[in-house]
Amino acid sequence: MKKIIAGLVLIGIALVGMVNLSSQRVSNETFTTEKSVKQLIIEDRNILIEIVGVSGEQTRIKYNQSRDIKYKIKQTGNTLDMERKKVFGFNFNFFDFGRREPKVTVEVPKAELNELQVETSNSKILTENLTLNQLELETSNSKLHITNVDAKTVDAETSNGEIDLAKLTFNEGDFETSNSKINLEDLDFGEGDFQTSNGKINLKNVKPAESVLLATSNAQVTGTIIGNQADFSTRAKTSNGSNNLTNQTNGSKELTVKTSNGDIAVTFIH
Repeated sequence: MKKIIAGLVLIGIALVGMVNLSSQRVSNETFTTEKSVKQLIIEDRNILIEIVGVSGEQTRIKYNQSRDIKYKIKQTGNTLDMERKKVFGFNFNFFDFGRREPKVTVEVPKAELNELQVETSNSKILTENLTLNQLELETSNSKLHITNVDAKTVDAETSNGEIDLAKLTFNEGDFETSNSKINLEDLDFGEGDFQTSNGKINLKNVKPAESVLLATSNAQVTGTIIGNQADFSTRAKTSNGSNNLTNQTNGSKELTVKTSNGDIAVTFIH
């Protein structure tokens, strides 16, 4: 028994040593561009990504680096690529219990970007204060948050995490998650598809110019749409729940609402 206890003590000391070693090697890094950036591509994993539009003239990337987190950052012309390197060996981050969650923060001139592509996993993506042509966001098992963004096309996808959209303007947009809710507030768009499962869809001041699809399951769809109900060709269906929308084929715009085991309560405001 004494040998077992002694062995456990030695293991504990070794783990503490690895924690200290790993923590000492974490550094805060900054990359600043010298040229303008029109296309920004970020490929990461298990790291929170934050993209913020600023009033400056340079794009700046702030990130954490350690023996387990390394990046390749390269600018070719007006394209800036940031890619997480593959690191082989034992992941010491497993033992960093007290350390703050690492993240990547990108500050970019608000109206400089034409295209933004961000991909991570198991972590949030936050995007705010941008004007651009194309926005593509993808993560998993975490939240997507987009606010104060003006884009021509938006494609945003996650799983098992909320999608929060506020003060967003776009021509075409496709938003998808699962097992979580979608929150829409102050949206102005041409065509918008919003799909989830097992999660509520909340609407507040949503203004579609052409069409809107709201689809979920086992949850409610509630809130307000800006416009006249008579202007919408409407298809609304639920099961085991109430539905305040009347299906109709007249109207220059399209409204489709689908759920199950939940109410549909959508009202029109001016």
